[in-house]
Amino acid sequence: MNKQTLILFDVGGVLAKLNFNAFYKKGAEISYTTIEDFRQKFVSSKLMEKAAKGKISKKDYLNGLREILKRRDFTEEQLKEVAGLYCGKKISKTVKLKEEIIKKGYAASIFSNTNQVDLEILKSKYPEIYSTSAGIEKILSFQIGDLKRHSAMYERVKELGNFSKIIYIDDNYHYLENGVKYGWQGIWLTPFIDSSEVIRDTKNTDFSYGQIKVVNSIKGLISELKNFEVVI
Repeated sequence: MNKQTLILFDVGGVLAKLNFNAFYKKGAEISYTTIEDFRQKFVSSKLMEKAAKGKISKKDYLNGLREILKRRDFTEEQLKEVAGLYCGKKISKTVKLKEEIIKKGYAASIFSNTNQVDLEILKSKYPEIYSTSAGIEKILSFQIGDLKRHSAMYERVKELGNFSKIIYIDDNYHYLENGVKYGWQGIWLTPFIDSSEVIRDTKNTDFSYGQIKVVNSIKGLISELKNFEVVI
């Protein structure tokens, strides 16, 4: 039965094409510094990681960004406009694929490192990115209180239901490795990777694919889903 299969979609690099370099460039322009200086200040502040782990509020995140930009006069909307640059744009083909999967009766959900601000930005522009099957909870790091590098988000998936098969699509190999440890099937979608993304966890570069399928196109993604007996 289709409902016995759960398909988890990452957001950045799968359903949305991130653009951190555009964000760094704009931040440098606003704060009258170099791109590298702005990037280092933003990364070293750990604002994004703290917000993605739910350790700071939306207000604190925006205030922190305001300080790094050196623009205390910026409104929430102006700050969101700047942050929206790294949130990027939706990847229409994978969003459409997710919608087709839902229509076919499969359980589909979101499994993402994110924070409240980024969620609001993307949902306001592309609400379809976050659509899921009826009654299926989104697994979002800031709501869980931890990132994909640890176990809490994976453990939470167990509460979504007793699925016979879980297929996980991400642009980060190391998170897929964690999913495989839980018995999931992993698909590494590579064409939309943003190497300048702040939270990427790419320390280990010894890739031994094993149960993780590597695809470099939407066509390849569809092919691997069919290999996992997902009828599209």
